[in-house]
Amino acid sequence: MPERVVLKVAEAPQSDVGLGRARVDTKTRLALGIDVGEVVEITGKKATAAKLFRVMQEDEGKGIIRVDGLVRRNLGVSIGDKVEVRKAEVLPAERVTIAPIISEGHKISFGQGIENFVKRGLLKRPVTKGDVVIVPGIALMGGALPFMVIKVVPKGIVQIVDDSIIEMKEEPVRESLSSLEELSPKEAYSHFVRALKKASESVLDEFSEVLAKLPGEDGEKARQLAAAIRSLLMDTESEK
Repeated sequence: MPERVVLKVAEAPQSDVGLGRARVDTKTRLALGIDVGEVVEITGKKATAAKLFRVMQEDEGKGIIRVDGLVRRNLGVSIGDKVEVRKAEVLPAERVTIAPIISEGHKISFGQGIENFVKRGLLKRPVTKGDVVIVPGIALMGGALPFMVIKVVPKGIVQIVDDSIIEMKEEPVRESLSSLEELSPKEAYSHFVRALKKASESVLDEFSEVLAKLPGEDGEKARQLAAAIRSLLMDTESEK
């Protein structure tokens, strides 16, 4: 049996989004000698791991792997790219350290017991250092809050289990432009809008008193610009 199979990346069903799943056909599962529910290692520009699920009957024999935007982001690939898939060597996680991905200069505080909440949300999830994950039930400004896995013990691919220790860092890691390029257009737009909204609101608050008193034509132009920005932000907020 081959150690690896090359497949073309396709979009995941909506029900899989954020859950770290990969769907392949029966031929691929038999070639890899792996059952549904086990973990595969996927390699694109980067490597990550996902739990294996079946494809729909109409996908059988198409040579595709269905993964969501987060898995594609962790792989550094887009829909239509090719990746290598193999059975993963997985160890139970002793410790997993994660940090929120939010804009530079911002900080977030987590309540007591957050580590156990995160562990329940990610239980049985395979992760490796550098992965970006979503924890069900944790959101920021109405959208899912992404976290980056910054350390795993032991090294390699680990699976979060009941005995795993989850360490939460409140100091955020910054979103990089390269990672944004790996998202779907809808996901990238959402990240862009959130970042633009935070930056714009900060500037408008800082200059609000000055603009109100600014005289003459320049003052009027500045106030009109501020009003236009506020209107645009309200429009983007109503899209959610």
